[in-house]
Amino acid sequence: MTIGWQAIADQASDDGRSPDIHSPILVQSAEKPESTGNQPALELSADQDVDVEVGVVPEGSTEKQGLSWRYGLRYETEGGLLRLRLGGLFQYDGAFFQEGSDLSSADDDSEFRRARLVLEGALGNYGEFRIQYDFADKEGSESIDDLWASAKNLPWLGRVKLGHFKESFGLENLTSPRDTTFMELALPGAFLPGRNVGVALSNAVFDERATWALGLFRETSSDLDIDSDSVTFTGRLTGLPWYREDGNKLLHLGAGFSYRNLDESDFSYGQQPESQLAPEYLDTGGFVVEDLYLVNAELALVYGPFSFQSEYFYSNAQSDAGMDVEFDGLYAQASYFITGEHRPYKTGVGTFDKVIPRRNFFFGGAHGPGAWEIAIRYSQIDLNDANITGGKEHNITAAVNWYQNPNFRIVFNYVYGDIDSPSGDDKFHAFQGRLQMAF
Repeated sequence: MTIGWQAIADQASDDGRSPDIHSPILVQSAEKPESTGNQPALELSADQDVDVEVGVVPEGSTEKQGLSWRYGLRYETEGGLLRLRLGGLFQYDGAFFQEGSDLSSADDDSEFRRARLVLEGALGNYGEFRIQYDFADKEGSESIDDLWASAKNLPWLGRVKLGHFKESFGLENLTSPRDTTFMELALPGAFLPGRNVGVALSNAVFDERATWALGLFRETSSDLDIDSDSVTFTGRLTGLPWYREDGNKLLHLGAGFSYRNLDESDFSYGQQPESQLAPEYLDTGGFVVEDLYLVNAELALVYGPFSFQSEYFYSNAQSDAGMDVEFDGLYAQASYFITGEHRPYKTGVGTFDKVIPRRNFFFGGAHGPGAWEIAIRYSQIDLNDANITGGKEHNITAAVNWYQNPNFRIVFNYVYGDIDSPSGDDKFHAFQGRLQMAF
């Protein structure tokens, strides 16, 4: 039995999700039909608990124990008791800009957006760990992204994770930047919590038609310094009211909530115009925040090669002095695969996954065009309220994605921004591209 491009399971996700390091196993199931698109019928992964014997591979498989390279460096003991994977994500961006005279100048530039190495592993079906380090940082210093361990398949609880990882909040945020449709998150990404130190419970229920996650965190810097005065509670709930053809057609609904006891005298929101190389035109400046409430609503539809995704974000910042500041933002996007693929979805965690081309571009014995995707997105954010004038922005972003194979991708984005910033009101244009390698 062969699957073709075994990298289907070699996912170097850097989003803090559980490692995807198991050997692919195909299982016939009456509940989940064999794939009709760009996915195998079933993939044994740490996010999809499957009742099969660990280490079993299809009859006639060439899978070997020990050290191997399967589109990523792997090690597996006999019987699969210990599985390790060394992976990475490298993204190199370049951009040039045109902006109105009322906006500060944006310099044409290029940089490594991400240069990440990850070591992840699993002990049988009950324990996992992940260490991820990013060697690229806009401020000129590297950072530890993920440093966590977890126990899974626990009765009632599902998974318990402890360490430094991303809080469960927002569909686009929790989808790995390797797999997002656009180069940068939409404008409301300014509200998103980052990676922090904490403990989280999560599980998939109702045959993976719904997921839930709850976490308790402390605000943490990139070098893992913990703010002992902060307490954060974050939760997320997702559901699949409609799921057909192994994810070729689906409707995703989700909601998130975060309460943050910050006690900060210099809290602020800022945002760039969906380009990491552009200036931060929107900025609230510092203000006092005792309690911060975040609310998020998610909607996504996949119908064959067409997909639609949208989210709304609301932020309410309060202080003991009686200040009550409200900000919000939203985005809506649509994409279409010209070559017939669809956006893969991970039912075990409620996020989108890695695109696998139907035919890779000049790789192996089957030559093809790769996967081609076109997309458009509208996003907006409002950082004005009370006596705070952080600015408003409306963006329209167009994208072309070329997935040559599961490990290489070329991206082009055009961003048009209508910016009402504290320094001026004018138009913004960005032309940017990305070379991506993930393994």
